[in-house]
Amino acid sequence: IFTSNQAEPASNDWSGLYIYDGDGSSVTIDHAVIEYAERGLYFYASQGRGSITNSLIQHNIYGAYVHSNSSPSLIGNRIVNNTSYGFYLDSTSQQGGNPSPEVTGNDIYSNGSRNYQTDSFYDNENVTLDATGNWWGTSDVSAIEASIYHWNDSVSRPLVDYSGFGINANDTAFSGATLSGIVSDTRAS
Repeated sequence: IFTSNQAEPASNDWSGLYIYDGDGSSVTIDHAVIEYAERGLYFYASQGRGSITNSLIQHNIYGAYVHSNSSPSLIGNRIVNNTSYGFYLDSTSQQGGNPSPEVTGNDIYSNGSRNYQTDSFYDNENVTLDATGNWWGTSDVSAIEASIYHWNDSVSRPLVDYSGFGINANDTAFSGATLSGIVSDTRAS
């Protein structure tokens, strides 16, 4: 458990788990609780990678923050009740500076501003981010779309493919019924 040491814990009580550019090794976190941080998980720069699975990421300002050309894999987690964003992608907007996370089979819902937020990306019209097979707290496509800030909200952002989303709680890519296809790719060809 990675949590606050305060008697009354709150978001931003500690910095969070920072995974930085380094020797190229990859971090693996499985069955953890990460809570009450500024950034529950912060993947930074080219070697900011790793595998986060079967974990609870809650009550942070940002559940997971992915910067620059990091490439983490988040699969089978519950990312909920973070005060600003469940998942935030921040690019340098320069060639080679886009993050490329795999975010599949998670429960991502009830986060403050958005469940999934993208920043401006380099060559964004040619970028589609994989957020397939997640449960977004609802099976209402309009509500899911409203909880994701991407190409459909600003053409300087990449498209987020959230197809194959679960239609019931705990119904991720690992089990149960899903809907398939890119739900709303409005980019002109």
